[in-house]
Amino acid sequence: MKTLYFCVCLLWTSNTVLATPLTYELAIELAIEHDSQNKALQLQSHANQTGLDAVARWNNPQLTLGIMNASADGFDLHQQAMTQQQIKYSQQLPKAGAFAIKKRQANLTQAMSLWAHKEHQATLSKQVGQLWLAAHWHQRLSELLSGQKSTLQEIADQVTLLYESGDANTQQHDVVASKLAVQQIEQQILTAQMNQQEAILTLGAWLPQKTYTWDVPLPQLQLLPAIDLNKHPQLQLSRIKSEQAAQQTELKSLNKKPQWGIHAAYGVRLNDPMGGSRDDLVSVGVSFDMPWMNRKHHDAAISQSAQWADAAEQLWQQNQKTMQAQWMTWKNKAASEEQLYLNYKNHLLPQSEAIIESLMQAFANDEASLMDVLRAKLQRQKLATDAAKHHKQWISHLIELKYFQAGASQ
Repeated sequence: MKTLYFCVCLLWTSNTVLATPLTYELAIELAIEHDSQNKALQLQSHANQTGLDAVARWNNPQLTLGIMNASADGFDLHQQAMTQQQIKYSQQLPKAGAFAIKKRQANLTQAMSLWAHKEHQATLSKQVGQLWLAAHWHQRLSELLSGQKSTLQEIADQVTLLYESGDANTQQHDVVASKLAVQQIEQQILTAQMNQQEAILTLGAWLPQKTYTWDVPLPQLQLLPAIDLNKHPQLQLSRIKSEQAAQQTELKSLNKKPQWGIHAAYGVRLNDPMGGSRDDLVSVGVSFDMPWMNRKHHDAAISQSAQWADAAEQLWQQNQKTMQAQWMTWKNKAASEEQLYLNYKNHLLPQSEAIIESLMQAFANDEASLMDVLRAKLQRQKLATDAAKHHKQWISHLIELKYFQAGASQ
């Protein structure tokens, strides 16, 4: 018996100790730490940083070893005077401005990976924050509805008592309606619990396998006094895409310039069959292609790239307008929900409390019935639930606004 009691106490203690209060800030911190995509983007950013040193100014030189002008009859290297063993060095020269463009493209790619990482963290923080808020809210809603259920059960018991005592103002349908109200509130509690479990399971994709408790307060989110949306990661990505398209147009424009190359060769000739000496041969020269032969093709490629650049510029400008409109929309929604919540908190709930106190005094003086007190109590609980809903909506809108503040502080 003592052993069983010890095991039960140990199990209860371990569950209590291991359960971690999951605050809003902790949920986001754990999600960013354990998110595989976040780690992948971080590795891509490091890889692009390393790639900055891999942008070459010159193409690889080419070294050619060969035998030139050998006799096809017997492959005798001594027979023909022009037969030589040759080593040839070739180097393609870079086009003017090509390296600078490639370097800028590499820098833009690196910047894009950094902003993509920040954008993912901002999006992940918003997504996890909303899931945390949903799980927290449904637990709070279950608690509020449970309070309403207790009051409704008291009302149902009182109605039943009045009906059984033969009260003329109480009919059988009143008893049925009061019990139905209890059943309906039980269904709402079950739905809230199911919704909480769904949010917790979804949130579990980013959290370590631990036991968490939700008895934590809502976060105190503060908005920055001023922001510059142009610094937001999403708009920075749009801007970089526009610049990349412009750089690509410049790079294609270089195709209209000739590609130059230099080469040098040294040929060793063997002595003639009679033992006479032969001079070695040296060759030097330049080469270039003729881009004007494909002028129409190059012009079409440049025109296509320029149109893509214009499209990227237009998308960037549209994204700026869209984000500004979204910011103002969420800001107005948050302000409205804040006013509604404060109205409940500072006016409606205190008035409801005053009504309950007045009815309690009247009930003590036999000037009001218990049913009046219970109905007032139920009305107060419904107001508390509505106030909590507006508080939750306010926090939800603030989470959306926090996303717009990512990297946007002035």
